[in-house]
Amino acid sequence: MEIAIIVAVFGVAALFVLFFLARRLLRLAVRLLLAGVLIIILIAGGLFWWWSGASVSSGQSGNRPATPARRNSNSR
Repeated sequence: MEIAIIVAVFGVAALFVLFFLARRLLRLAVRLLLAGVLIIILIAGGLFWWWSGASVSSGQSGNRPATPARRNSNSR
């Protein structure tokens, strides 16, 4: 009878330890998942920025020649 009580107490204690560890591992997995998603979003954004050609400075307009500014001849 005493052995059954001791086994039951150790079983309950082992369950509490198991649930505690499972909760901690779940929190760690969620944090790693969020960090991985953030890294994937940053890499995808960088690749899209590179692919769309946004790295070219805004002062350059491709092959179009710059048009000179015109004076308004109707000024009075």
